[in-house]
Amino acid sequence: MMGEGLSFLIIIEHRIQLNGSAKKERLEEKYEELTVFIWLVLLDGSLNYFSVISEKDFLPIGTHHIFMQKLKTLYDGENILKQVKFQDRLNNTVLDKRDKAERVLETIIDRAPQLLNITG
Repeated sequence: MMGEGLSFLIIIEHRIQLNGSAKKERLEEKYEELTVFIWLVLLDGSLNYFSVISEKDFLPIGTHHIFMQKLKTLYDGENILKQVKFQDRLNNTVLDKRDKAERVLETIIDRAPQLLNITG
């Protein structure tokens, strides 16, 4: 589901770039605002997942794929939100969630480094 949503964002961004009307600047601003909001929701979901997992010594059976997907979401979100065009839209809530996600990941790594063993 997340992949489809992100693909839709790419299509929207492309359509805005092709727009030659006077509304283009306003559409770009709204797109950037909503993109930050979407990534905030995705980061929040990943953060909640990692908060629960950080209390475990091992990943529950069948959750390795989800763990890796949430880890990728954090990585992708960080890369997207670091873009210059989004910097003015990052409020304290977004920055706090990014910091909290980093701390939770550190806890996971400290408590159960075998969770990150992706070779097996």
